Parts: sequence; structure tokens; C-alpha cells
Amino acid sequence: MFVVVITEKGGEQRRMDFDKSEVTIGRVQGNDIILPKGNVSKRHSRIVLKDGKFIIVDLKSTNGTYVNGRKITSPLVVKPSDKIYIGDFILAVEDGETASQPSVSTPATPAAAAVRKPPSIPPRRPPVSAEDSLDDLGADSVPPPPIVPPAPPLVARTAAPAVHDDDEDDDDILVPPTIGPLAVPAPPVKPPSEPPRIPSGAVPPPRPMAPPRMPQAAREVSEREPSGPLPTGAPPRRPGPVAVPAPPPTAASTSPSAMRPAVPEPIRKPTSQREGARAQSEGSLAAPVPRGGRPIDIQRAVFDRLSEMMDLRRVELSRLGDEEFWEKAENTICDIVETMEAAGSIPKSIDQDALIKDVLNEALGLGPLEDMLADSEVTQILVVRADQIYVERGGRIVASERSFSSERALLRVIERMLSRRPDDRGAPIGEGRLADGSRFVAMLPPVAVRGPCVGIRKPHREAATLDGLVGREVLSKSMAEFLELALRARRNIVVSGGVGAGQPQLLGALGRALPPDERVVSIEDVSTLDLSREHWVALEAHPPQVGVRELLHGALRLRPDRLVVGDVRGAEALELVQAMATGSDGTLVGMHGSSPRETLSRLETLMEVGGHSLPTQVARSLITQAVSLVVQMVRLPDGARRVSHIAELTGLADGGFELNDVFAWKADGTGPDGVRGRFLASGFVPKFCEDLSRRGVQINQAIFKE
Repeated sequence: MFVVVITEKGGEQRRMDFDKSEVTIGRVQGNDIILPKGNVSKRHSRIVLKDGKFIIVDLKSTNGTYVNGRKITSPLVVKPSDKIYIGDFILAVEDGETASQPSVSTPATPAAAAVRKPPSIPPRRPPVSAEDSLDDLGADSVPPPPIVPPAPPLVARTAAPAVHDDDEDDDDILVPPTIGPLAVPAPPVKPPSEPPRIPSGAVPPPRPMAPPRMPQAAREVSEREPSGPLPTGAPPRRPGPVAVPAPPPTAASTSPSAMRPAVPEPIRKPTSQREGARAQSEGSLAAPVPRGGRPIDIQRAVFDRLSEMMDLRRVELSRLGDEEFWEKAENTICDIVETMEAAGSIPKSIDQDALIKDVLNEALGLGPLEDMLADSEVTQILVVRADQIYVERGGRIVASERSFSSERALLRVIERMLSRRPDDRGAPIGEGRLADGSRFVAMLPPVAVRGPCVGIRKPHREAATLDGLVGREVLSKSMAEFLELALRARRNIVVSGGVGAGQPQLLGALGRALPPDERVVSIEDVSTLDLSREHWVALEAHPPQVGVRELLHGALRLRPDRLVVGDVRGAEALELVQAMATGSDGTLVGMHGSSPRETLSRLETLMEVGGHSLPTQVARSLITQAVSLVVQMVRLPDGARRVSHIAELTGLADGGFELNDVFAWKADGTGPDGVRGRFLASGFVPKFCEDLSRRGVQINQAIFKE
């Protein structure tokens, strides 16, 4: 058991007891000792108890670990009197059984500092490796720590060491450290082989600071312009708390702009979102000032600066799911926002947390669409152009207050949406589904004349059932009972409706009502159905290589008990009708049409335009043999969806299709709740119900008499 005493410079002291032989020290969760400062690495160092001796090991930290003012380069044995410097913290290690009080003294008062004299600095002692014999280390092996009192002359003439604001994921930058009463001078960049001894009471000469590391953006500018004045937007050097002698002058440093006096910048205390290094934003102190101060203008300015710093145009799409890349981008955005805030470019009324989230989503996600996709009340999203977005709530289309910062940002989002289907990338029209199952279509110039546009149809959060649709008044209880009879009798059913009428929802509910022991194969151009069953094979088209027609040929060889085809709209119509007419009983088909009769006429047209010279009478005869029922859905003016007709196809009459309504919905007017109406039964009993009765199936005849 041992004790670690921790004192933050200018802060309070705390003690931590450990009953194990090794502890780790770092900035993030998972370490035994967490030091939440930017100049502490995520995994900074560790303390090991071995053979009764304490060994400090640096874990390749950026800012290094210091013992008694000297940076260690290998494992070093420390004693209770030694002081371990990690960032802005001072640590001491004590034996838990003998420690009775903290070994790290509190900061000296001014009175005490006046009578104490700084001792001479002893010669450098090489660190001891952990592999060396620990028995050779005695009490005198470690020199006593130098005490530097906070006397005014010393503060005025001694420069503080430059410290990296560490984050292993980002480029290191230089930040002046906190100067406290126990501050010690940093080791020189190239220490002499034998450092000079300073007499007691003498003031050490100032040490030149190493030139700060130039950010990447500034390095690129420097390579293009090796001499002359600093380019516009280049950051000034960040000085320490006091002035230090400058390095030898160069052609660039003697220019008038380079000789401007540097002014220390205020350091903003990191928050939970701003932890980590300032990354590359030190090269963007002259961030663009947005015009007008509108939130969307500020978002555009931050996004443009982020695109320039991280070169988002060349980022592989596969990296967009990398958590570390998101963290790096978020840290960079935080730095840009902080810089713009310091320059007065961001009004106080702007929510900076929301700004950071919006820019991050637009840079790596789906921009403002992220919040809309997460909103359970939104069923559809319609992007007219970058600055104009509409959403559907409760069946009504309303304008959204959100928008993209620019058309370029919208184009990048569309590219990410199409990344799941590489064949559509670069084409003016593309469609597919998102990770949450939402179905989308995107139009790009020159097809989209006013700019890129997108339509997204979100899936229903809960899988629809016939009983659930009855509860929402999409259809009546008698209609649901009749459709269950039709499924049991293995009737082929076509579900039709206009755009947005809800036919995919009803088609999915019928698929979930199929007997659980049957093998179901579904075919869709874009997979959106959720049949929620065990024995289910879902197939999705990938044009131009594999279309719905090719999938249908393959599905018939998979021995399906039932086929569910999401949307028929092409040359696959003839093969599907032939399959339904020659043995694929109980097939469920989705189509677009405004009425049962118009739906069948469209099916006939699709059969003829697929490159087949099929006579009209032959096509109609095949449809009559294949289709049993047409279930028509409508979308009312108030946004509600209803099953308007359930009709049986009984044959051909006068060259057309003969249909008999079994159920219908009749509107009775409008009210404060929307369009009023009721479901009615026509009294017509389909032929397959008579067949079921002869086979001994009990049928509730009351459903046909409502």
C-alpha cells in the first residue's frame, strides 16, 4: 500500500491511497489518477512499486515527466522527498504504512520566501533504468529538489518552459504553462554535458525558448513563401508570461510584420466538449468574419474553415464512421469557434454547443437532416434546395426552420447518402436507403434545375399490424377480418395507392399476418419492408447489374411459399403475372394507382412495354387469372390514410376488367378533426369465401352486412 500526494499549482492538495503495485496517470477516464488538464497526455506515466522502491515511468507523453525539475528519459527510482512534475501538477509518493502527513509542503508564504535562499543547482544525474540494480541506490542517489522562491527579480528575468497542450490524436501546439510558487525552470533544448553551478543567492541567466512548432497551415504557407512578411491569417507566436530573447534573426523574422510585438492570448478553460488540444486551429487565428452575424452565416464560415483545415474533399467516405476522426473534427471545430469568439465574430446570442453540433453533422453526417430523422413526429423530409427544407408532420407538409449552410454542404451530404450504392455516385439521379431504413431519392444538376433536391421517407417506428391499422382507422375491423380470410385462402392481392398513400405500410401488415410456418421471399428495389418473421428471405435490387426482374427469376428458384413484391413499375410485370397465374398463389404485390381499375390498366401497360409484343386481350386474360383482390388506399386532404376500396376481380366484360366492391369508404364531409367518413360493406360475397365454406372453414357472414 502506498500514498500519492497531488498538488495542483495554485490549487489544493489531495491524497490518494492505493493497495496495488502499479498505478497509471493520465488525462482521461481509465487511469488510476486522472489529471484533467490539456498539458497532460491521455496516458502520461505510471508509478510502479517494486522491491519496496517506487519507480516512475514516462509513457511517451508529449510534454514529458519531470522529477525535481529534470525530464526523465527512462524509468527512475523516486523517494518520498522527490517531486514529480506532470503538467500543472506536482506529485509525491509515500509508503502508506509510514506516512502520517503529506510530504508535499504547501506553497511558501511571502514572508517565508524572503528569508529562504535558493540553493545551488546540483549537476545533472543520469536517470536509473528499471533493469539496473535497485540495491545500489542509496539515500544520496537523488539530489534534493531545487526550491525557486517566487521572488520578484526571478519572475522578471526567468522564462517559463513552453509546454505542449497535449492530445495524441492532434498536432501539438505550444501553450504557456501556469506559473506557481513552486515553478522550476525547464531543461534547455540541448543541455551542456556539464551544466554550470550557480552560486547560492545568484539569479540564473535567462534561457532562450525553443521556437514554437509551426501549425500545418502555416508550414504550407512558409514553404511557398520562404522569405518576406508573414502571410495574412498566419498566427503570431504565442509567448510565455514574460519576454525572452528571440532566436537569431532570419530573412523572414526581420520583416516589419514579423517584428510586431506579440500579445499573449487568453486561454479558454476546456469544457467537456472542448477537452483536448487546439489541433490545427492555431494556424487559423484570422478566421473569416461572417457577414450579418446570422447563425447560418456563422455556421457557413466555420464549415468553410474546417473544410480548408482538414481538406474534407479528400477524406475517404470509409473514415466517416471512425470515432477518432469525429473526435478530431470536433476538437478542430471547437478551436475555430473559440478563435472566432475571441475575435468578436460570434454574437453572444449564438448557442455555441448547437453551432458545433450543426457544423460537425454537416461535415461528417447528414447535416440538419440528422435532427429531422431523429424526430419521431416527422414522417417525410423534402429538401427543395440547400436553404429550403420541408417536413411532413401528422400528414401535413410544413416548412422547416433548418437549412444547409451552402449548396456545397448539401452536395457532400448527398454523396454520403449514395455511398451505400456506389453505382449511383456521380449520376444525376440516385436512390437508396439510409442506415435507419429511411428510403430516399436525390436529384442533382443538371436534372435538378434549381439545385440539388432530396426526398426522404422514414420507416414507421413500429411494425404495422392489421389490428394496429384498425385502431388508427386506416381500415375497419370487418375489412381486416376479410383480408385474413383472403390470406388463408391463398388469394393473390394487389395493394395500390397514390404517392404517400401508405400502401407499403399495409403491404407489410399483410406480410406479417401470413402463417408463421410458411417460407416468405420479398423483393424490393429499395428494401423498406419489415415482416418480422423467422423464415424470411429479403432481396434488394442493385441496378444496373441486378434489377427486380432478375431478382424475381432467382426468387422463384428459392422455393417460396409466398412472394411479396414491394413495387411493380417495370418490365418485371409480365414475369410476375405469369408466375401468379401458374402456381405462385398467395402473392402480395404493391403498385401505384389511383383506383382499382386504373391499377389493373397500369399493370397491363407495364406488361406490354417490357419489349414483348403481347396482344392486349392476352395481357388482360393473364391478369384476370392472376389477380384476385385489389386493395386501394388513399391519402385524404387532412393527411389521414384510408382503405377506400377492397374489390374482387371477377373477369372481363365489354373488353375491360369486371370488378365488384366488397368494402368501401364513404366521406360524409369535413369537421374540426379533418375529413369524416365511414366504412361500408356492399353485401357482395366473393367466390373464394363460398369455396372456404364448402371446405368447412367458418366464415362470419356479418362482416358483409355492415
